[in-house]
Amino acid sequence: MSRLQQYLQEKYLTRMQKPYGSGSFEIFINPSTKEMREIGGGLRFTADNVNQKLYVWDEDCAVHIDVWDEFSKINKGRDYYDVTCCDVIFGQAELKGGKWEMTYSDELTAGSERDSFDEDVYDNSQWINKYIKVNKYLKKFL
Repeated sequence: MSRLQQYLQEKYLTRMQKPYGSGSFEIFINPSTKEMREIGGGLRFTADNVNQKLYVWDEDCAVHIDVWDEFSKINKGRDYYDVTCCDVIFGQAELKGGKWEMTYSDELTAGSERDSFDEDVYDNSQWINKYIKVNKYLKKFL
């Protein structure tokens, strides 16, 4: 592995067929700012606290479960319905004032996951702020 590859954290994961409609889209791991801007005005993300990897894609292309199933080899065989917000945060983000901000999460809004969200999960999720500002949204559930 070259020295440059060791330094760079972003990685192109895959091109996936859109589950609804025609065409395909890209999924990135720990993307650069430039890659995130190329995605568009809104994105969906999966933040894996276990591996500290952020997966992002265009919000109009697929929902979280479709993407999770696509990279099941990477997520160590963890089933979508078995992960909790302690391990994984599923969310959406928008570009606001030049920075990406978390705007929504089905799982945290639903209530069951919200019950297990605490200070430790909040603290373990701070690495996500490098890519997407999550604190304002997540603090609502403490």
